[in-house]
Amino acid sequence: MANFRQRESGLWQATVRMTGYPSQSKTFERKIDAAIWARKIEADIDKGVFQSASDAEKTSLSDLIDRFKKEYAPFHYRKREDEKEAWRFQVATRVRHQIRRFPHFCRAVSMKSNSYAAV
Repeated sequence: MANFRQRESGLWQATVRMTGYPSQSKTFERKIDAAIWARKIEADIDKGVFQSASDAEKTSLSDLIDRFKKEYAPFHYRKREDEKEAWRFQVATRVRHQIRRFPHFCRAVSMKSNSYAAV
């Protein structure tokens, strides 16, 4: 069941509570956006395909990199004789490739700092 409340800031907070599932809440500028989100969450729960995104939304890029270094890299990359970490170069290449897919992001970053202009 979804509940909506208007906060002091004027934003709308939608809260979805269903038995057997963690409560989900999100804040929106418009009430209609909150209602659409709540209906989607409820439909996903009813279909049995719901997955909470709260952990993913709280995860930063540095957390992902640290987790990659601890859980994935030791088992998939050999340590080099010169003690350099080869995965850094491979990850940097992949990140650059992914960022190139979003040219508006590249322009915004290059405007803020010349050090990212080569991306």
